[in-house]
Amino acid sequence: MKRMLFLSSLLSIFSCQTQTLDITKIDLHKNAKETLEGLKISRIDTQNGAYKTGGNAELEDNGKISMYYIFKGPSDESKVAYSGIRPEPGTGGRIVEHDDKIAFINFAFQRDKTFELLAKLKKDLGTPDQILYDSIPNNESDSEVKMLLKAFSSEELKYSEDEFGDSYISFPLHHVWVKDGYIYKYTLLRGRKEYSNDLVIISKQALLDRIVFGYHNPDKDPIFIKYVQ
Repeated sequence: MKRMLFLSSLLSIFSCQTQTLDITKIDLHKNAKETLEGLKISRIDTQNGAYKTGGNAELEDNGKISMYYIFKGPSDESKVAYSGIRPEPGTGGRIVEHDDKIAFINFAFQRDKTFELLAKLKKDLGTPDQILYDSIPNNESDSEVKMLLKAFSSEELKYSEDEFGDSYISFPLHHVWVKDGYIYKYTLLRGRKEYSNDLVIISKQALLDRIVFGYHNPDKDPIFIKYVQ
C-alpha cells in the first residue's frame, strides 16, 4: 500500500512539473496566483511602483507591487502554449501579475505557425475591433507577396497604385480585440521567407497604472490610445 502511495505521489509530482499553461484556458479574472504559482520557471522579479510617463525606464513607488514571471530558455518556454502552439525557441516571454490578476502576457510563438495562430485567435475572439494595415510592392513573383496571398482572403487584402503607377498590396499587420477589460494585440513581423509574430494581452487597468515599460504611455500609442480615453 505504501509503495502504491509513493508511486502515486511521484506521478503527481511529474504531472505538475510537465504541465503546460495554455493561454486559451487562463481565466484572467481569477486570482493570478492560482494560475501561476505552480509554474516552475527560472526567474520571478518584483517591481515596486509604476513607470513615470516619458521615454525613460524610471519607476515611482506608489505602494503597489507587480510580479514579473520571466520565461527564458527551453525549459521555461516549454511550459507555455496557445492552443498547443509553443513559443518560438529563444524568444522568451513575460507574464505580469498586478493587483492579484494577470495584467500582461507577451510571447512570440512558433514562426511557422504564425498564420495558424492568427486563425485560432479569430476563432476564439471573433471579429477584431481594430485592424491596422501595412503595404508592400505588389509583385506576385515575390515570396513575401505569395505568403500574403496564401494567408489572407481577397477580402482581407487591399490594392492601390501610387502616382507613378506602381502597384501595392496592403495586408493586416495588427489585429486588435477588446474583451472583458483586456486588449489582445497580434502583430505580424515581416520576413522574406517566413513571417513571425508577437502576441500581447494587456488589461486596460495595466495601461492606466503604467506598470509595463513600453506600454506606460498609452495616450501616445496609436493603437492603445482609444482604450484609455
